[in-house]
Amino acid sequence: MNAGSTSKAGGSTGGKNAGGTSNPDQPNCDTDFDGLDRSCTRVEDCVLVEHLIDCCGTILIMGLNASEHIAFNALEQYCSAQFPACGCAAQGIRLEDGSLIDFGSTAAQVECADEQCRSRNSNATTSCGDKACTADQYCYEFVGGPAGSEPSYDCMPLNDCQDCDCLNVVGCQCSGAGSAIKVSCAAP
Repeated sequence: MNAGSTSKAGGSTGGKNAGGTSNPDQPNCDTDFDGLDRSCTRVEDCVLVEHLIDCCGTILIMGLNASEHIAFNALEQYCSAQFPACGCAAQGIRLEDGSLIDFGSTAAQVECADEQCRSRNSNATTSCGDKACTADQYCYEFVGGPAGSEPSYDCMPLNDCQDCDCLNVVGCQCSGAGSAIKVSCAAP
């Protein structure tokens, strides 16, 4: 899917292949994921699936109606093979609640929320703009950039820090303690 597009997966799909396919007999990697059924009436209707969202190997774990699992697997196999080898580091595993988990983590959980299957972090999280940070992360907010830009948010590792002094942020505002630390930085 094109960079920055939003799918029914509930989050940014990153940069799926560059432009789908012009062959009507082949899957369209820009649009076909959006057509998959994500509806549910109970959590048992849902399964978790791993969706490659960029050429670096970043994964979005998403919730999907179990009836679409086979169709998803076929589409994912085709579309993930369309990415070029770009040689960058994967950014971890993203969940639809906005949290980021480490590779190998078992914190991904499926839920049926507002009659839609979606993934979420089973660990406690705190809100960080459009993200959800875990207890071992702090909220990083960046304000500025081109006129009219919205703030951007990310969850950064605390690395055993429990206060702003330990983080040693220069030129930014820091508040809170423990997992409720928020660092706000502004463009000059």
